[in-house]
Amino acid sequence: MPDGFENAEANRILNAKEHRVSSMKRIFPLLLLFGGAVANLDVALAGANIYVAQTAQGGNTGADAADAHSLAWLNTSGNWGPGAGQVGPGTTVHLLGTLTNTLTAYASGTPGSPITIYFEPNAKFSAPTMTPNNQWINIGGRSWITIDGGV
Repeated sequence: MPDGFENAEANRILNAKEHRVSSMKRIFPLLLLFGGAVANLDVALAGANIYVAQTAQGGNTGADAADAHSLAWLNTSGNWGPGAGQVGPGTTVHLLGTLTNTLTAYASGTPGSPITIYFEPNAKFSAPTMTPNNQWINIGGRSWITIDGGV
């Protein structure tokens, strides 16, 4: 083959490689930017954990078992929604101890982020008597709520 053809082919390959490197240099900062946004989105979608007992515990923040909110707090409609510190899509409500009142849900989860009501070890509903019209957990037509009895 003539030298001109080999040189032209070598230049074409070299230019293609330089173009790919140049493209990656432009795309890489965007990947970092959007990759970070996706990572932050994953953290946001992971949802909150809110701890609830029959009566408020410790600092009443709901952040852990020692600082659990009361069941009355959970049964307040203003504490349900998409805002910070509210029960909403992606939230796991950890039930603690013996609960003696009905739990009423005031919001729905979403297909990718259900609200989970999780019974921690030894958590239960209990009352001296129950009538057929009573219910322990009232979801009132809400959807995307998972009730996990724990193990």
